[in-house]
Amino acid sequence: MAKKADFDEQSWRVLRETPQIVGAAMMMAGASGLGTVKESFAIGQGLLEGQSHSIPLLRELNTRDEILAAQEAMKEWMKGGQGDPRERLRAEALEKSTLAMATLKARGSPEEVAAYRDWVYELAEKVAAAAREGGVLGFGGVRISPEEQALLGELKTALNA
Repeated sequence: MAKKADFDEQSWRVLRETPQIVGAAMMMAGASGLGTVKESFAIGQGLLEGQSHSIPLLRELNTRDEILAAQEAMKEWMKGGQGDPRERLRAEALEKSTLAMATLKARGSPEEVAAYRDWVYELAEKVAAAAREGGVLGFGGVRISPEEQALLGELKTALNA
């Protein structure tokens, strides 16, 4: 079983930051006003689930210190860059997902690769389904918007790369 010491700093950062970037990208894909609060809670819930995962690597990625480090990196990343933040987040989430999977395939077990892929994708699904999109005052709309559906499809491809 892989552990933090098996990865260089850059590789570990990619593994640690990918779930939060993916969650933020999904949250922004269907930005729904008050629903965004529900979606942000879904990100937190997904990270907490990683703390009790049966795979030790996922638990190690989700310690308090690792979550705080990923949040700090996310804040720094958000300060930089030009252009539409939604598009930047989407592109970063897909790129990091592809890098994370390549890193795990090179150093982790097949079980760890599958567990990480499933965990990140399930986190994205939870965020997408956390609030209705396109309604008025919480009525109407759809559970997962077309933009969120598109990102889920792209994410599935990136995580299986």
